[in-house]
Amino acid sequence: MPFIIDYQCLCAINSEIKMFSGEQLGQAISEAIKRKNVSQKEVADHFGVKQPSVSGWIKNGRIDKKHLDKLIDYFSDVVTPSHFGIETFRVLKSNEQSSIRFPRLNAEATCGAGTINDHYIEVVDYVTVAAAWAREKLGGNLNKIQVITARGDSMEPTIENGDVMFVDTAVEAFDGDGLYLLWYIDGLKAKRLQSTVGGGLMIISDNSSYRTETVRGEDLNAVRIIGRIRGAWRLSQF
Repeated sequence: MPFIIDYQCLCAINSEIKMFSGEQLGQAISEAIKRKNVSQKEVADHFGVKQPSVSGWIKNGRIDKKHLDKLIDYFSDVVTPSHFGIETFRVLKSNEQSSIRFPRLNAEATCGAGTINDHYIEVVDYVTVAAAWAREKLGGNLNKIQVITARGDSMEPTIENGDVMFVDTAVEAFDGDGLYLLWYIDGLKAKRLQSTVGGGLMIISDNSSYRTETVRGEDLNAVRIIGRIRGAWRLSQF
């Protein structure tokens, strides 16, 4: 499929990070080393450990979590954190205030005609928000939130070109009237969905210059819901 989100990530609670272990982690580290085309000694030098330690990571599938951030950073050019089974968000403690870091993907959803994301979808950076704001505004599925960019004007003024959207990928079916990220006919779209009396869906653009599309109940298999849009941020330029 042109749009790919990795759902096989493990969830973190507060600052305790979960990841693959055992044989699964060992295989993940071995594969990352191959993709980066480096030797175990080069990896050991980078982490400040002896080469047998790296061999042990692969053989036993165990690595001290103090190396976690360095592991993500060192291999970030060839794999994403989910390659190691690391959760899609992290709760970070800083003094008395906590924040949550969500992954931003190199995918775009068109607010107009669909966008074909025909490259491999991966994490390009992170969006950090206050944990209290996230829990209040984005709901309870924070480990399923992905951030992508909106393109086009069909959802203005609700969502504008260049806005970053917080998408709850736990929602994979119509869950009541609202804004959704969906795959329909010509690509990935951010649209408002509303149910019809006959069991179908109306695909609505908030910009009145665009017409509403109606999908009959028997044709709903043509609409693939990727997630529900919980919110969006706008960058104002002056």
